[in-house]
Amino acid sequence: MRRETQRRLDALEPRAHDQTVKAISDLIDELSDLAAGGDGRQQGSDLMAIFEADDNEA
Repeated sequence: MRRETQRRLDALEPRAHDQTVKAISDLIDELSDLAAGGDGRQQGSDLMAIFEADDNEA
């Protein structure tokens, strides 16, 4: 499975590869937010916004 996935990624055009990486990154961010008790719609990764959200919950 790993070889097949790598082959498919290698076959993508550079732009499509960048879009795939962005989509995976966005999904990881959403899942991380959900795991932290958020609603999964966290916008961006502004560190201060994360600290402010923690302060508001306390």
